[in-house]
Amino acid sequence: MPVIVDHPNWWCAVNEAHGIFAQHKILIIKEEGNSSHVNQAYDQLTAKADKRLLNVNLIRIKKNLGQMMSQWHLIKIAADAQAKVSSNVWINSFVRVNLHPKYRLSFEDWVKKLESKGVLASGRMFYDDHTFGLYDAMPAFWRRMPPEIRENFVMAVDRMYDKAKKGQDDNEEQDEEEEGTTTTAGAVWCTENIRKLTRYVPLEDIHKARSCYLAAKRDDKVITTTDEEYTKLLSQAHKKHLKEEEEGTTMTRTSNNKIDKFFSLRPARLMEAYQQEKADPKKKHILSMCSATTELFGHMCNHAAQMNWNSKGPLQPSDALNVEMTSDQVELFNPSYKNVLQGYIMYDVRGAGAKKKLAKRRLDVLEGNVASYARCLNDSKRLDALKEFNTLVASVAEISAEVQAEREKKKADATARAQEKKDKKHQVEQAFQEVQAAKMPELEGLMNGREDDNGVGSTSVEESCKKRFQTFNKRQLLDLLKYYYTAKIPGIAKMQKEELIEELWTLDSFKKTNDEEVHEPATGATTRPTS
Repeated sequence: MPVIVDHPNWWCAVNEAHGIFAQHKILIIKEEGNSSHVNQAYDQLTAKADKRLLNVNLIRIKKNLGQMMSQWHLIKIAADAQAKVSSNVWINSFVRVNLHPKYRLSFEDWVKKLESKGVLASGRMFYDDHTFGLYDAMPAFWRRMPPEIRENFVMAVDRMYDKAKKGQDDNEEQDEEEEGTTTTAGAVWCTENIRKLTRYVPLEDIHKARSCYLAAKRDDKVITTTDEEYTKLLSQAHKKHLKEEEEGTTMTRTSNNKIDKFFSLRPARLMEAYQQEKADPKKKHILSMCSATTELFGHMCNHAAQMNWNSKGPLQPSDALNVEMTSDQVELFNPSYKNVLQGYIMYDVRGAGAKKKLAKRRLDVLEGNVASYARCLNDSKRLDALKEFNTLVASVAEISAEVQAEREKKKADATARAQEKKDKKHQVEQAFQEVQAAKMPELEGLMNGREDDNGVGSTSVEESCKKRFQTFNKRQLLDLLKYYYTAKIPGIAKMQKEELIEELWTLDSFKKTNDEEVHEPATGATTRPTS
C-alpha cells in the first residue's frame, strides 16, 4: 500500500482488509491494554468459567480423538462450553462492574463504593462538578493558538468539506465511465488542502489538528476558550477541591488507603503518625510492633523490595549483619513481575497517568484512530474515519517527502556550487601560474637593470629608479605589479602610469630593504611596512 510500504516497522490497521470483512458482515473487535470497556463484564467471572469448561471438554475429547483434532472440533468445544455457563455467572459478572441495568448504581455511588473498598483513591478528583468539555483533551499547540486563528482554521476546513461534497454530488451525475474521478470526503485532507492549512498549523501537527476540528464541531468552547481562562478555571476547581477536603466532604490524601500506602515510599498517613510519635516525649524511645515508627520502617523495606523486583539477586541484608531470612521472607522481599504489573495497573487506574490516558482516548475517539482499548474496527463509520485519516497521513507523508527532497536538493546544489567555485579558483590560480612562468624571464630582465646600491631610500636612487620605470610601457608596469610582485591592488587597471610607477617603486624599495635585513644579523625586532 502507498506510504505503508515505505515504513515496514509500522503497525497498521489496513482499511482494505477491514472492508472485506465488513462486506461479509464479519465484525472485527479489537481489545488491548488494561482498559477493556467492552469486555470488562465478561472478564470478571464468565471468562474463568469458560476456561474451566473448555479445559474439561478438551480433556474429554482428546481421549477419543487423540491427535486427530480439527478447527471444527475446537469450535464445537467452545460453543458447548458457552452453553454450559449458567445465567447467574453472567448476571454476577455484570453486577461486579456495575453494568447490570437492574442493579446499576449511579456514578457517584459507584465511586464511593470503590473508595470504601480501597480500589479508587482519587475518583472525586477526576470527576467533579468542574468540567471544561473537550478542551481538556486539546493538544498544546491548539491551546497556544489565539481563538481567531482557531476559528479561521475551522472555517477553512469547512469550506474544503463543502467543496469536496459539491464535487461528489457533481460526479454522481456523470456517466459510469467517469466514476474513477469521484471525489470523496477523504479528498479534504489531500496534499493541496494541507498546504493551505499549514498557514494555520505546522505540518507536523496537522494530524492532531484534524481531531481538534472534529472536537470544535461538537463543542464551540474548543475554539473560544483561551489558555488563560482554562488555567483560571483549573485553579478555581483546585481551590474548591481543597476546601472540600478541609470540610471532610471528599476523600483526603491522608486517608487510611492501602493503595496510597503501597505506591509511596513515605505515605502521608504513616509520616504524620511517625512525626506525632516522634514529637511525643512519652513515646519517643518506645518501639513496639504496633508503633508508627516500626510500621513506617516495615513499609519502606517493602517498598524498596517492590522497586527491586527486576533484580537478578534476592534483596537481603548484608552478610556482615548476620541476619537470618526464611524462604518466605526472601519471596516477600522479591515480588514477581506479576505482582508489580498488577500494582502498576492499579496505579494507572487512579494516578496521574490515567488523566493523560483519558485525554488521549477522547482524542482517539474523535479522530477515529485505533488505540489501546476495545472497539469495533470495521463498522461503516469507523471505516470512513480510517480512510480519511489514512488520506491525511499519506498527504502529510507526501508533503514531508517533498520538503525533504527540496532540502536535499538545496544542499546538493550548495555543495555543487562550492565545489564549482573551488574548481574555478584552482583553474584561475593554475592559469595565473602558467602566465607568470611565461612572463617571468622578460620581467626579471627588466628589473635586473635597476640601480642597486646601499643608498636605498635616497632621493637620487628614487629618481634614478623612477626614470628607469618611465621607460616601461603601461602593460609592462601592470605585468611587473601583477606577476613579478604578485600584488593585489584594487582598481589597478584604471590607474594612470604615474600611479603605477609609485606603486612599483614602493614595492621595489620594500623588497630591497627586506632582502638586506634578511642577510644582516638581526640585533633586535624590526618593523617592516606591508604592501
